[in-house]
Amino acid sequence: MRTLDANSTNALAGSRPGDTITVWCWYNGQLAYPDPIPVGQWSMSYDTGRQIQTLDLEVPDSDGTKAPWLLSDPLGVAGSRLQVFYNVGGAGTVAYDWFRISQADPEETWRSYLVTNQGVVNRDTPIPNGKSVRWASGGARTRLKADSLTRNIANAQFLAPSSPAAGSPTVVSEIKRLLTDLMPVTVLSGVTDAAVPSTLVYPQDRLAAVQSLAKRVGADIRTNGSGLLEVYPIANTGTVWTLAPGVEGFQIDVQRTMKLDGLNNVFVADGTGSGSGQRAIRGIARVTGGPLKDGGPHGSYPVFVSSNLIATQADADAYAATMRDTQLDGLLVQMVATCLPHPGLQIGDWITVQAVTTAPAKQVVSFPARVRTIDLRGHDSTVDAMTLGLDASYSDVASVFSGVARG
Repeated sequence: MRTLDANSTNALAGSRPGDTITVWCWYNGQLAYPDPIPVGQWSMSYDTGRQIQTLDLEVPDSDGTKAPWLLSDPLGVAGSRLQVFYNVGGAGTVAYDWFRISQADPEETWRSYLVTNQGVVNRDTPIPNGKSVRWASGGARTRLKADSLTRNIANAQFLAPSSPAAGSPTVVSEIKRLLTDLMPVTVLSGVTDAAVPSTLVYPQDRLAAVQSLAKRVGADIRTNGSGLLEVYPIANTGTVWTLAPGVEGFQIDVQRTMKLDGLNNVFVADGTGSGSGQRAIRGIARVTGGPLKDGGPHGSYPVFVSSNLIATQADADAYAATMRDTQLDGLLVQMVATCLPHPGLQIGDWITVQAVTTAPAKQVVSFPARVRTIDLRGHDSTVDAMTLGLDASYSDVASVFSGVARG
């Protein structure tokens, strides 16, 4: 979670005037303009399922001077960066994120008019003699697409397969080494470092290698407002915010989705055995309790996997049981929340969600959820409501609702 000053934190919890964003343009380590660039329609999108996050931004331009022609123009795509600050209404400013411009689509308009220019002869043109054409800008508008700075890591692919450094490399030391001269790295509390085997081989994709290293220690990566790559823990190490309904709560609306597809309750693992007397081997594991119980109201919903690594009956039984347990442990309640914007929130953060149960109890229950997506948008620099994609463990949700009368 981004750090907010006390004044901004207090302002979020009360009545505040409209929040805004400020965007500065940088090129080659220098401010490209002495003032922030103007902002029209804009949106920022974050998703834990993507390695690169995005910013879409419209830059209105009254005189057309900002519309790019060259790759190295401030709003060009040869390295220009956008630094976004979030301004909490009536309070402080939060360094939100950095982006690199990846696409620019300028649109310009021009007005022409005639001026008196004695002695000028305009042959073979509709312009009268003694007149000259002058042009004036009717303004411009540049639509920008920009990517989080992980785009620079993705671009810097390995020229050949690479291996860890000599000595005793760890996940953290390797991530920092792979990003030398590309991006500074910070490791958040809750990430436990681990050794990296010397036999590991990095493929061509540098960003995939960095994320894969992080996943080895139960972590993931994201960028922050200081231009750093954060390595943060995936597991819940404590919630950082409460999404609550009511007069003083942030919550506007929460929707949730349930899908039958993929809710398997019978897991079948097939193998061929080993040795000269090979024979078919099958292991079966079933869900024996709860709403997905095989033979219960959910019915029977098998899934089949085969592998030549399954050489014994014990292998098959263990494989099937692992599939079942992974399915049950990974059951999620997926929600989409519309709420007042919180500039401190980042993808991967864990929050507490409060929900009001239906009649007759009308109780407030709470459970943890992980922020999967964040979408912010607005116009003329102002910030509209925030949309969050949230994942809550089904077991956590079931535990708080199982003892509540809901009519």
